[in-house]
Amino acid sequence: MHISLLPFYQLRTLKAVAQDLRKQCAKLEKSQVSEAIKDLPAPQQHAVMACLAAAKRKGPQGNRFLLDWIYECLLMRIKGPKSYEHIRSRKILVLPRRTTLNRYMRKLHPGYGYRPQLFQVLKQKITDFSEGAKHGIIMVDEMKTECGVTFDRHTLKYVGMVDVGTHTPSNQITVIADHILQVIFKPFQGCWYQTLGCFITKGAAAGPVLSKVLLEGIGLCEGTGLQVDAVVTDGAHWNRNMWDLFGIGEESSSCEHPVDETRKL
Repeated sequence: MHISLLPFYQLRTLKAVAQDLRKQCAKLEKSQVSEAIKDLPAPQQHAVMACLAAAKRKGPQGNRFLLDWIYECLLMRIKGPKSYEHIRSRKILVLPRRTTLNRYMRKLHPGYGYRPQLFQVLKQKITDFSEGAKHGIIMVDEMKTECGVTFDRHTLKYVGMVDVGTHTPSNQITVIADHILQVIFKPFQGCWYQTLGCFITKGAAAGPVLSKVLLEGIGLCEGTGLQVDAVVTDGAHWNRNMWDLFGIGEESSSCEHPVDETRKL
């Protein structure tokens, strides 16, 4: 196999051309670049914008990344840490350092309960949905988990105690949880699911607590524009107790919708 190397003067010329192109890119307005790359897939657009921002800086400090690009970088690093570091160190793409990714992750403030930010994003996501695609069901289920309490040094709080959001019984605030309750929205049309919230309880959540969690979840969903037409649970006795509170029994499988009195749930 024959390998030809470029003469030194040609390498120097190519380097000068690359530097010149870098300066030209730095002078471009963001709107011009957005227009030029509008037909590219979203991840490629984010990569180009990150490169453009890097071209305008004099050094590696002070990088500012789009949140969508941060998410893409997190996924790339999870799937291949060594490949990620190679691409970053060789400057093939403008990628944030591990410490930067960790800093963004800490700002997400994960936790139990319904997160307002989730419903804000969900409201934006469904703006282009047809009316039929917005209808669906809420599924509620629980599972037993191992007990354990950890200290979050970033929030300075203990994690692992009973947490049912604003519906946590006052006598269980310091009780160690051993069950997880999950609330999920599933549309009738489409193949996506959305976890609305997770809660941790001591034993299975009682009917009165479940009813409050469910009512809040339905209200938040409906507030985004989604239409909750049904709720699905298994036949555990605590779920049956919850349905008793809604007036559901052998003679009735529906009740007045808590958000819209013209509809049935």
